[in-house]
Amino acid sequence: MRRGVIFTTVLLLGLAATASADTPTLTLTTNGVTCYTTSGGDVIVEIDFSQTVPTADEILGGQFFLDYDTTKLTFSSITTGDSPFTRQVYVDTGTAGKIGYAVGIPNGPPNGYSGAGPISMATITFTAAAEVCDTAGLVTFRDTSTLPYDTRLTKKDNSGHGVPLAVSVLNNLSAITLDWSDPTASNPAPVTVECIGDVPAVDILVVTDEADNCTAAPVVAWVSDGPLTGGACGGTITRTYSVTDDCLNSINVTQTITVDDTIDPTFDLPGDITRNADAGGCTLTLTAGEIGWPSNLSDNCSATGDITVTWTRSDAATNLDDPFSGTTTITWRVEDECGNYETNVTLTVQTITVLAFNTFVIDVQLEGDLYDPNAGSGDTITRCILFEFDCNVSVPVWDTEVLVTFSVDDDGTNGYSTMSPAQLVVDLPCGSYTCVTAEDELHSLRVTLTPSISGGEWVASFTVGNMLTQGDLYDDNLVDIVDFGTFIAEWGWTGSTSTTCSTAWPHSDIDADGAIGSADYAFIASHFLWIGDLDCCGSRDAFEPLMSITVRELVALGLPEWVDLTGDGVLDSDDIVAFMNGTVPEIVDPSGVGSDKAELNDLESEYDSPEAGFGGR
Repeated sequence: MRRGVIFTTVLLLGLAATASADTPTLTLTTNGVTCYTTSGGDVIVEIDFSQTVPTADEILGGQFFLDYDTTKLTFSSITTGDSPFTRQVYVDTGTAGKIGYAVGIPNGPPNGYSGAGPISMATITFTAAAEVCDTAGLVTFRDTSTLPYDTRLTKKDNSGHGVPLAVSVLNNLSAITLDWSDPTASNPAPVTVECIGDVPAVDILVVTDEADNCTAAPVVAWVSDGPLTGGACGGTITRTYSVTDDCLNSINVTQTITVDDTIDPTFDLPGDITRNADAGGCTLTLTAGEIGWPSNLSDNCSATGDITVTWTRSDAATNLDDPFSGTTTITWRVEDECGNYETNVTLTVQTITVLAFNTFVIDVQLEGDLYDPNAGSGDTITRCILFEFDCNVSVPVWDTEVLVTFSVDDDGTNGYSTMSPAQLVVDLPCGSYTCVTAEDELHSLRVTLTPSISGGEWVASFTVGNMLTQGDLYDDNLVDIVDFGTFIAEWGWTGSTSTTCSTAWPHSDIDADGAIGSADYAFIASHFLWIGDLDCCGSRDAFEPLMSITVRELVALGLPEWVDLTGDGVLDSDDIVAFMNGTVPEIVDPSGVGSDKAELNDLESEYDSPEAGFGGR
C-alpha cells in the first residue's frame, strides 16, 4: 500500500539536510513491556522522538523505513502518533518484513513540536507469531544507505518552512520475549509423618526440577497448605507451590503430606503379683491399688489425657478387683487416639499368681522369766515349737515344727526378765481353719486357740493370757511328779541354753541360764499339777497329773532311781520337801538319761492306762 509519495518526497526530501545543535533521537520501543505471553496477541511498538537539547526549532514530521522479523511477528497495523503528529502522510506495508511510513502535523507549519520528548510519532501493531526469548532487534530501522530515502525528520526553519533534519541516534527495538509456554516442574516427593506437629516447614527446595524455555531459573514460591483431610490417623495435607518464569507464566505443583500415626504408646506395666490365698479359702482379693495401673503413659502424638487404658482378665472377670484364683493374667491395652497399642505380651501382660496356701501369722511367747546373760542388746535363745492345725478324725490336718528365736534382752542389763513375743509366719494349705495348738515339747504345756482372720491372713496369738506355760519336761502335757523327777535327773547339768528341733529329751534348762538349778524348779513348782489344753481333736496326752510314782515305774520311763531323794522307793511330795530342804542328788553325768525316749513313751502309754495302777493319775 502506497499513499502520498509525492507529498513525502516534497516535504521531507525537497531540501538538503541541515545541521542542528540538537541530538535528535528516534527509538523503537514497547514502552517497558518486555514479555508477551499470548500467541497471536498484540505487540505494540512505538516510534518515539526525543532530543537532548530542546531549542526553539520545531519538529514538523518524519519518515521511517523499518524491517521486522516475520518469523516472530506478523504486521497488523500502523497509526499516527501522539499530538501533534496525527497526520499520516505516507505508508508502505506491502512487502512482508518491511514498513515505510511518514507522518506530519495537520496543516503543516507554523505548528510544530519543540519539546524534549519522548513523544510517539507512530504506533505499529504486530501480532506475536512465534516464541522468542529475550531477543533484541525484532524491529529495526532499515539500513537505507543504498536507498534514495532514509529515515529522517523535518523541522521548521527560521522562515517557517520545513527542512530535513538528520537523526543523530536510531535505537532499534530492545530485547523482548514472546513466551506463552508455562514452566515445567514435577510434583515434590510425597512426605509421610507421624503427627500433625511433625509436618515439615515450607521448603521451596523440595521442587527440584523446575525449568522454562526462556527463564534460566524460574521462581518457586509457596502458595498454600490445604486442610488436613481424613484426620490425623491417615489424613493428608496438600501443599501447593508455584513455579513462575520471568514473563509470569506460572504453574502449580503439589506435595502430598500424609499424617499417619503408627507408633504405639509406651507405658510401665504393673508388676506381677504372687501371693498366698486369703485366709479361709483359696482365692485372693486385691484392691485396685494393689493390682496397680499402667504408669508413665507416653505417646508420640497423643496427649496423656487422650490415651485410653483398658484391660482384659484371662478368667473373664468383669471387675478388675474380682477375686483371683490360680494363675490369672491381665492384658493391659494402652491405646492412643489412632488406635495404636502395644501387643507384645512381655510388655502388656501382668500375671497374678495365687498360691494354694494361707498365711498364718503366729505370735508366741514363753511364760516366765528367762535369763539375759549380757547387758548389751541382741541376746537370743531358740526353742523348737510344735504347731498343729485342725483335726482329721484323730490326727491333726497339718503340723509343723518351727525353730523360733526369742529375744531375752533385759532392758540393757543382765538378769532375768519376761521375754518379748516372737512372731513367725507359716504357710499352710489354703482352706478353713478352726484350731491351732502350740507347745515347746521339751518345756511347755500345749495351748490351743481358735485362729482369727485379719487382713487376709490367719492370726493366732500365743501371748498374754495364752503364753506357753513351762514346766512340762516329760512332754505329756502335764506338770507333775514325773517332771520333778526329770528335773532331779538333770540336776547340776550345764550346757546350751537353746534347743533345736533335733535336741534329744530331756532338756530341763527352762530359764535358759545354761545350768539346771532351783530357778528351773520354780517353773515346776508354780505350775505343779497343771494340765495343758486338749489338742484340735479333743484329746490329751495323759489323763491326770501324778502325785507319786514308784522307782520301778520311773526307771521304766527312762529316769534313774537316784531321783528318789528319800530312798523310800517312791518319788512323791516327800522328795519335793526334801529338795526344798536342801537335799540334792550327787552330781551324776545325766547324758544317758532318756536314751531311748521312743520306747519309754510306749511304756508311758501303758502306765497312762487305767490298768497301769498309777496312783493319783
